[in-house]
Amino acid sequence: MRLDPIATLLESCPERSKHHYELASIGVSSNIPLHNDMTASQLGYKDTGSRNLLHLQSFDPAKDTPVEILHTILLGAAKYLVRYLVRTLLDRDSLDRLTTELEKHQLAPGYSRTFRHKLNYCGSFLGRDFKQLIQVLPLIMETEFTKPTDAKVQTIIPVLKKLGLLSSLVFVRSIGSNADRYAAVVDTAAQEFVTALHEFDQKIQTPTAFSYLPKIHLILHLADDIRRFGCALNFETEKGEQMNKFIREHIRHTNGHNPAKDITLRFGKEEMLRHIIDGGFWRDQDGNLVEIGADARLWLNNNRKDFSVTLLGGSRPLEDNNYAHQEIKAGVCAVFSVTDSSSISSKPYIFGKARKEAGGIVIDCYEISSIDTAKQTMTARLTSITFPLHQLTTELIIDMHLSDDQGNQLVNVCKFSSYWFFSEHISNFRHYSDELSAFFNRP
Repeated sequence: MRLDPIATLLESCPERSKHHYELASIGVSSNIPLHNDMTASQLGYKDTGSRNLLHLQSFDPAKDTPVEILHTILLGAAKYLVRYLVRTLLDRDSLDRLTTELEKHQLAPGYSRTFRHKLNYCGSFLGRDFKQLIQVLPLIMETEFTKPTDAKVQTIIPVLKKLGLLSSLVFVRSIGSNADRYAAVVDTAAQEFVTALHEFDQKIQTPTAFSYLPKIHLILHLADDIRRFGCALNFETEKGEQMNKFIREHIRHTNGHNPAKDITLRFGKEEMLRHIIDGGFWRDQDGNLVEIGADARLWLNNNRKDFSVTLLGGSRPLEDNNYAHQEIKAGVCAVFSVTDSSSISSKPYIFGKARKEAGGIVIDCYEISSIDTAKQTMTARLTSITFPLHQLTTELIIDMHLSDDQGNQLVNVCKFSSYWFFSEHISNFRHYSDELSAFFNRP
């Protein structure tokens, strides 16, 4: 397939504004240029009921519809690459090797949830499955598929590594400082990923080049949305998508002839019940306001849990699938800050691994010995320094599960939040070097 130069994919799109959509909504012909030779069809505009949103003065569809990372990165780029890897590049032996390495990460204490599915079923994976894969897959692929017979598989490794770094950057909840620099680093990472994907497209034969797909292009606009709305996790839709499980549960109890109507009626009845249980009023046949009786309220208070599960589907808290919070227990590795930094050095940050001792938790300290830019890892070696956990503050849970041939631990930078944290704080570690600075402080 002959592809356009990468500069064509990275160049800025023609400017779009709310006025362009307003012109399209009032019936301007799709063949008439609205601005910069752009027509209504090129705007991707469809005449639906959503045109009423254009009447809102505070809403600009050209600026106020941010890129959503669940569908562009996890169910977009990650899904495309994992499916192509499993279905096209891996033979049976290679798939077994990759499965074996992924199984080793099932015991990795740095993740509150690990990947436990069979890769053969990658077409049915959910966002959380790709979220687990994309953090560990770049390191596994770079470490294990190094033989000359792995040449075909090796073509996808540079793309996975770029996607891993980009994901590590965008799956953060907040940025404490240097927001402008953060957006610039995300923009650079997005462009490097699309560039690597374009180079991958030139090496393979597919009906449609991955780098030309709309979801891939949208990633290039992510930095602009971060500047406008903050970190991408603040406008993700994953938690909202978790409501789908309630819909699926109701579908099982319908005859399938008109599931939309059946589900709507079921949810409507549940809402009415909740209104009554919570003390809401309604009018009886005579038009008088009434509420639930005292005896019924007492019975509900005594049986609320069973009643809620049986008739209202229960009450389930939305899960945070980004694994931002985790307890420090034996085996967990993290970056810690030393309260009294004079006791160790002027550099207050250390790598540490928790272990049990005398009924408590102590932290064995590690120091940076080198960085492997190919594997996107830092090598950490064990020191003789230990601290009780109560003397340290946990800054970041890290993935330090794998080790090299010399027994040193490998710090996986693709774990979510890791790259930006090290980029901001790498000078606070001992053995800081220009090589570390070059890797983590790209403009």
